[in-house]
Amino acid sequence: MSEQNRQKLRVRDVAMRFAELAARKPDSFEPKPGVLHVVPTPIGHLGDLGLRSGMMLANADLVLCEDTRVTKSLYSLLGISPPRLERFDASREHSEKLNDVLQQLKNGAVVVLVSDAGMPGVSDPGSFLVRACHEQGIEVCGVAGPSALPLAIALSGGQASESRFLGFFPRDKSARQELATRIRSESEAAQWIWHESPERILASAKFFAAEFPDFRLILCKELTKQYERNFSGTARDVA
Repeated sequence: MSEQNRQKLRVRDVAMRFAELAARKPDSFEPKPGVLHVVPTPIGHLGDLGLRSGMMLANADLVLCEDTRVTKSLYSLLGISPPRLERFDASREHSEKLNDVLQQLKNGAVVVLVSDAGMPGVSDPGSFLVRACHEQGIEVCGVAGPSALPLAIALSGGQASESRFLGFFPRDKSARQELATRIRSESEAAQWIWHESPERILASAKFFAAEFPDFRLILCKELTKQYERNFSGTARDVA
């Protein structure tokens, strides 16, 4: 038997063990009615989608998404027929849509909140829905899973307690200059973290090379994917 076939058998065996675990305690893997379930989705590798996340997606009445096309594609890859998918963004924070979702939860619907990739509410507009549920006394529960932020911290060698996450790196030049001033004034933050798009990463690295040439930069690219790369060096060297 080839090494490739042995590897496939091991993967299948692990999958069967997960299935057996779920069969022993099925209630712990199924979503609860009237609860908002915050469910992470893969940031690159489909295998990072956990069994509980898959069960939540498979048994939801309503899934709230950043982009329904992205979420529908995930369902297709999983071979699961999607439930009702609806786009939900921050522009609807005070709209009838928010009230409708809250009412569905009060009526006992199984509602799942996802982002296009990773943990909802970290760098997407889902957090206001979670806050609204808290204010209305609606239970919110989450599933642990893929998220670029803690993974990047782990790969950097830094400490989470010394890190500051600021979402996406600012595009505007004046906003970047304000950021440089803030970094200089807030020395207690030993590690600053941003998301950045592949198209702008070089320009952002050059910004740090100009403003903070001796800063140590860690660039995490294509996390969890086949061509994942992590670069480390001074801002001057990386740029």
